Amino acid sequence: MAKYKPKSFYPPLAEDFILVRHVACLSQKNVATMLHVSLKTVMNWENEKTTIPYAAFKLLRIMTNYELPGKEWEGWSIRGGALFNPSGRQYQSHELFYIGNMFQMARYWIADREKALELSNQAKKAPTVRQHLRLIQGGQR
Repeated sequence: MAKYKPKSFYPPLAEDFILVRHVACLSQKNVATMLHVSLKTVMNWENEKTTIPYAAFKLLRIMTNYELPGKEWEGWSIRGGALFNPSGRQYQSHELFYIGNMFQMARYWIADREKALELSNQAKKAPTVRQHLRLIQGGQR
């Protein structure tokens, strides 16, 4: 059995923490309230007097929509009302609405296609019933 190897990470840098706070237009006091810590703690983090806990940095990024939670959303972010993918492509809300409709139509088409194929396969597998005419010597019985 494979041993669990914890993911190594470096403590967040103060400049990264400050950048996230500024992008979200939050004051130090707002961040302190949001993370349930004192204002002095936030000031110490930003002045590099104490190490910023990774969990606090990650939570700030999630709460300010700078990062989305979960492994499947790694690299995605929301900024200024737009969703950004890991390559930097921007999606506006109205585009996502139309993309969602397109995906739903594709799901319906796939379901219809699978049903048609299933019916076609059932028709091929069903034995063909043929009426045979039995001839009996001397006429019909």
